[in-house]
Amino acid sequence: MRAVVSAAYSEKEEWSGPLLDKIILAKGQAILTFTHIEKGMTIKIKEGSKEGLYGFAVQENAANTPIWDRKLWETNDFTPVEAQLSDDKKSVIISVKGLKPPLRFFYANGAIPRGNLYNSAELPAATFISDPVNE
Repeated sequence: MRAVVSAAYSEKEEWSGPLLDKIILAKGQAILTFTHIEKGMTIKIKEGSKEGLYGFAVQENAANTPIWDRKLWETNDFTPVEAQLSDDKKSVIISVKGLKPPLRFFYANGAIPRGNLYNSAELPAATFISDPVNE
């Protein structure tokens, strides 16, 4: 609805939560950048949940496993990883030291998606599964 109102009245109100834009691998880190971050991203901590950014996972050696391959989901061939917001709140940084590329990144996937990344307009980041990324 926000998108329709914004378009109809030429308002510049944010209509989407963060959407994955690109992933850069460098020096043992993955830097994930997003569109629709408005003034930056934030972490929402709900009562009873753990603190910090959560919901990210990585699959190693991802080149030979397409996302539609049932084995990927049956074997849970992805590892939850710690993620943090960059100092400027415009990207997410994940340590990937020791992981074998190509890497595929996941956010808030599953039957009940769990994640706490939002933009400054308080809209949640969209779930995603990335294409494999090489260094």
